[in-house]
Amino acid sequence: MGCTEVAAIGLATSTAYNALFGNYPVHLGLGINKSVPLPDTEKVEKLMIRVDRNVFKNACGVAIPKTNGQRGIKLAAALGIFTNLNKNATLKKQQYLNIFDQINAPILERANGLVGKVEIGEADIGEKITDIDISAELIYLKDETETIAKTRICGAHDNIVLIQINDRKIYEQSTDQKAENEEENLPENIAGIIKIIEAIDAKEKEELRKTIIINKQLTKEGRGKQYGIGIVKALENLIQNGMLSNDLMTNIKLETASGVEARMGGAPKPAMSTSGSGNMGITATVPIIVTAKWLKKGEDRLLKSILLSHIVTRIISNYTGDLSALCGCFNKSAIGAAAGLTYLLGGKEREINNAINAAASNMTGVICDGAKYSCTLKAMTAAGVAMESALMSVNGIKIPPNGIVDEKPKDTMKNIGMISYSMAQTDMTIVKILQNLELTLENN
Repeated sequence: MGCTEVAAIGLATSTAYNALFGNYPVHLGLGINKSVPLPDTEKVEKLMIRVDRNVFKNACGVAIPKTNGQRGIKLAAALGIFTNLNKNATLKKQQYLNIFDQINAPILERANGLVGKVEIGEADIGEKITDIDISAELIYLKDETETIAKTRICGAHDNIVLIQINDRKIYEQSTDQKAENEEENLPENIAGIIKIIEAIDAKEKEELRKTIIINKQLTKEGRGKQYGIGIVKALENLIQNGMLSNDLMTNIKLETASGVEARMGGAPKPAMSTSGSGNMGITATVPIIVTAKWLKKGEDRLLKSILLSHIVTRIISNYTGDLSALCGCFNKSAIGAAAGLTYLLGGKEREINNAINAAASNMTGVICDGAKYSCTLKAMTAAGVAMESALMSVNGIKIPPNGIVDEKPKDTMKNIGMISYSMAQTDMTIVKILQNLELTLENN
């Protein structure tokens, strides 16, 4: 729930505070305590947060759920310690990113009062390609004794690699070990992916239905209320006034915008993410969901198309890194959506290959300058290009090998990864700009 990076920061501080009372994530098997008291803000001496440059970039400007549009890393960190990791003892690891669901008005007021005790350590803006890396250090007077709780999340947004109380390490995992949700064996050609999606069973289909249910609930929220800066309302008015046609393409953009604007605006609804990103999850699936309904495609074809989109998006993300200087909606999930849409429209291996190359040739290189309201514009544009690429491919258009486009889509995707890793300097520049902006806003 909420932008993945602010949720992960909340998870880091929540884990630190809960560890003081013997309450640990269920999947670690260290014990749970549902009776963890809410923190006494007078006993919080300091809360220190350190993040890598891309978590900083995506967390500093996006609205936090259930805060009436409030933003900021410090508030996300403060809110985290007011959540009980095991409020629902059946939680799976992935569901810990929904902890902001516990926020209410009294907690928000107390967390805002705590923000002055939160410090942000220097963001890692070095030249190395950064992985997801979040550290929290809480100094708390427990039983009148100064106690230090430390946690670290690394490699994935919910991959806890350290829990420490004072000098005692309660849990530690090597940061060289791949996060659990990174362990994959995905094919690198479309023929192999088609074999996977066409062989899914009833259980797998049920999981894919959750994508549709969750993301449709989010888009409905975005259509029913105004979040962010009102892009969805503006689109609706343009359709009503006849400035935009009420056709399939416009509806793809409108529904995608609805989901992303709600999420960036702090809507109290979760998104079904893909490759660690809710916005990418929306962009990878909503265009397919809208198209299937518009064209009256059967559920079986819809579910397989969604899975194809998820897999292609994941493969590109493996090449580029989960977070980078490249916008994930443009450079990952929209390419996945183009593949999924092509399959939905009846395309075979050749057409899907062509759609991936068409989308890559059109969108690669759009930068990520942090999660914020205007991500809505990027996502709706990316969704439109995904559909255009699918339509071009099923109508016989093939992008010849040139530029970053290779004959084989897997090599095109590898080229996108090479571009991502070459843009470290761009990423550092973006972070410096954001830091300067944050400083200006604080001074004003």
